[in-house]
Amino acid sequence: MIKWLQNYFISWGQTEIQADIIARSLFCLAMLLAVWMVYLILKGPVLRLLERFVVETTTKIKWDDVLMNKGFFKRIIRFLPVLLLYLGIPLVFRGTQFETTARSTMAMLLVILGMLIVDSLINTGRTIYATREISKKIPIGPFVQVLKIFIYFITLIILVSMLVNKSPMFLISGLGAITAVLLLVFKDTLMGFVAGIQLIVNHMIGKGDWISMPSYGADGDVKEITLATVKVENWDKTVTTIPTYALVSESFKNWKNMSQSGGRRIKRSIHIDMSCIKFCDNGMLERFSEIHRLKNFLDSRIRDIEEHNRTIIKNHSSVVDLRNLTNIGVLRYYILHYLKEHPKIHNDSDKWTFMVRQLPPGENGLPIEVYVFSNDVKWENYEELMSDIFDHILAVIPLFDLRVFQNPTGGDFRHWLPASDTSSTVPMP
Repeated sequence: MIKWLQNYFISWGQTEIQADIIARSLFCLAMLLAVWMVYLILKGPVLRLLERFVVETTTKIKWDDVLMNKGFFKRIIRFLPVLLLYLGIPLVFRGTQFETTARSTMAMLLVILGMLIVDSLINTGRTIYATREISKKIPIGPFVQVLKIFIYFITLIILVSMLVNKSPMFLISGLGAITAVLLLVFKDTLMGFVAGIQLIVNHMIGKGDWISMPSYGADGDVKEITLATVKVENWDKTVTTIPTYALVSESFKNWKNMSQSGGRRIKRSIHIDMSCIKFCDNGMLERFSEIHRLKNFLDSRIRDIEEHNRTIIKNHSSVVDLRNLTNIGVLRYYILHYLKEHPKIHNDSDKWTFMVRQLPPGENGLPIEVYVFSNDVKWENYEELMSDIFDHILAVIPLFDLRVFQNPTGGDFRHWLPASDTSSTVPMP
């Protein structure tokens, strides 16, 4: 075709060089126009038809939908015209000095576009894997990133080898001299990769886990695990980025087992003023017996105490020589029985710790600790349940002639002052 054009322009009086330039230019223009038309057809009607097919076709896995969203088909459409140009270069520049340069340029462009196609396939596989339940246990984010880095590295080696006209193996063999530099540059990447493998193999963390790491101010759900970082969305909707290797070298708390177990611990204390702890007299016992939760307990305990006092101790002159109930002990039993009846508390003591206990007394009074597990692990419900329980406990404490300990406030001091002092006011200027 080019030869025929050359002869045609020579017949019109052009020199051989001029005819060659004009013929090749026209043929190149025609080839570019044809490739451009092919690209427009692929980008327009073909792509729209493909998108329509993907949308209307319903499959269980929906590979086609993910491929479309990750731009796989668009990258294929960009790749094909460049491939046509690469194949058409010998037809235009055969026997000229531009042939090698044009082929090398198109080949490099094909390598880059091919790498982008492979990248979209990897992204597709990662997205589909993320829809599987196993992805929460075994995240593949770090491995995908390592694979991408390897592909980018190989692509760079191939491009450089094309520029210098050397074999890629020649360049790879020369990398041994700069291994130390590469290790220094990619130190964090290598540490993150090793740490990522440890996290995954040991099932230490997964996407969606609730973790707490105070040293980094992280307290929330894991949103993404990458080669170098782990992104945590905190409860206030801020995002904390933690180096992957820090999760191996430092301690953190993972709440996953708590969520999966179906029980969340309630461990909170109420401090009782020790000055109001005393033995129960008959009036107090009669009053306590009117409480439904205490009636059977008191009847049984009083009988045991009376029998013990009658058979064991013959001569007693003081109440301290006898066995007696205390108001703090009755309160502990009441709280224990109240929690056993609560529908949102696990009361299976074989599986779940269930107790109401005294802690060592201190300067803030006598701590009474509730140590039980709720059967609702959702944070909002858990907090509401715990508030309801302690609202009730705080409200019933005065019924047992007890007081909650708290440090004096300004109102307490004003109450203790004489009436003349409390009524006096500082004159306003």
